[in-house]
Amino acid sequence: MPAGSSYGNDGDLPAYGWGLTNLVSRPTAGANDLGPRDFAAGRRALLLKIRKFRPKLVAAVGVMVFRELLQCRNAVRCGFQPQMIDGIGVFVLPNPSGRNAHFSYQEMLRHFRGLRGLVESKTFTRGARRAAALP
Repeated sequence: MPAGSSYGNDGDLPAYGWGLTNLVSRPTAGANDLGPRDFAAGRRALLLKIRKFRPKLVAAVGVMVFRELLQCRNAVRCGFQPQMIDGIGVFVLPNPSGRNAHFSYQEMLRHFRGLRGLVESKTFTRGARRAAALP
């Protein structure tokens, strides 16, 4: 994106190979307000978007988003994941929400810079092992 871009340029993102979306699109006070049906519907919709638009990389903001998207119940660390979605690499970032104070500012910055480094290196699939199937 060009310098000075803001939320007002959201519609331009696809032209730069970027896209933004939510796992669950309805507003809530917090994740505790979401149930299994919300996540299942969101998972189906997001996986279909990923398959339709074929991004080079998926960045999940929050460990919970990654776990719900790929139905992964194992321990998850932020960073590039071994799981893929139809050959597309997945990078997990910490959730910067104030309600999610699991990471210091410096830790979050390190992970976001790690994503930037991965994008700049164009090595999105290195180390990935298995593809996620549609639920």
